[in-house]
Amino acid sequence: MFFRNILLTILIVSIGYSKDFKRDYTYNVGDNDSKNSARTIALNEVKKILIEEIGVHMDSKFEISKVNIDGKLKKHSKKTIHSITAGITKTEILKESFDGDTFYIKAKISVDVDTFNQKLKQLLNKKDVVAQLEKISNEKEKIINDNEKLTKSLKSEKEKIEKLKKQLSSITNNDIAKLKKELQIKTSDIKVLKDKLKYSSNSQKLQLTELVQKGNEAYYSKEYNQALAYYTTAIYLGYEDKYINYNIGNINYKLKSYKQAIKNYQEYIATDKTNIEAYNNMAICYSKIKDIKSAIKYYDKILSIEPNNTYTLNNLGILYYDNDNTKKAIYYLEKSAKLGNKKAIQNLKIIQK
Repeated sequence: MFFRNILLTILIVSIGYSKDFKRDYTYNVGDNDSKNSARTIALNEVKKILIEEIGVHMDSKFEISKVNIDGKLKKHSKKTIHSITAGITKTEILKESFDGDTFYIKAKISVDVDTFNQKLKQLLNKKDVVAQLEKISNEKEKIINDNEKLTKSLKSEKEKIEKLKKQLSSITNNDIAKLKKELQIKTSDIKVLKDKLKYSSNSQKLQLTELVQKGNEAYYSKEYNQALAYYTTAIYLGYEDKYINYNIGNINYKLKSYKQAIKNYQEYIATDKTNIEAYNNMAICYSKIKDIKSAIKYYDKILSIEPNNTYTLNNLGILYYDNDNTKKAIYYLEKSAKLGNKKAIQNLKIIQK
């Protein structure tokens, strides 16, 4: 297995009593909104609604906000619970539509109540995790508020400029110089506001990078659940990376959540159909859950890209041998051995004894 030093996220395999939370949200599109920005806003809002409802439900049912830390009972803020909830749940989009004026979205989060409650309690008992999540959550809220204020100010300044332009067309020449000067001042103000927005965005990226680094440290310390809490919170706050689903798959493989790991690898392969490592990991996961047909399928995909991949040829030989197909096992092992794979040579000797 290979691990890339970037962000991961939590996706829990549900067992036991499961509860579905469904909500919808309609966003009224503004003048400066594109379809993509409207969708992002609508999705974030419906996520907030769902996470709020899950947090309230769990808090009232299990009293999960009260945990024992160093022998003392501590009540965590709902903001912290919601932040962790965002990290250990996955939002499924049920329906979305855009008519130019509004963006409608309906989503669902399914929660295995017992497993969710257990994992949330474990994470709340991690003092450093809780402290970091509270810090990031507070800073994100401040950045969002600042961005909203700056965006409103920017919109207001643009409206003033449009008004001044209209006035220019209907006034005397004596006033034109004065208005042009005022227009220059407003244009300068807009530049300052844009610079502030850029700084605010960069500040958030720095905070997310810090959170990801915490996740990396937890991963390499084999604190996989803790790493997932950091990584997925970073994703929830807007962190993006090409290899997110690949690394999520690696984490779920480590946690032996093979079916979930397969989903993660499939999502990654949709963005990179030539990644041999991802196909190999998929095949291994399928073999772990005894879906031999699918395992062979993904090993064959590797060979369609790289026909002389000795590692894959050896793995196919072992897979066929473990499933009582000695003839095919010998075929692939001999092919791998002829290409110089030492393990294949050893495996061939064992089979042919």
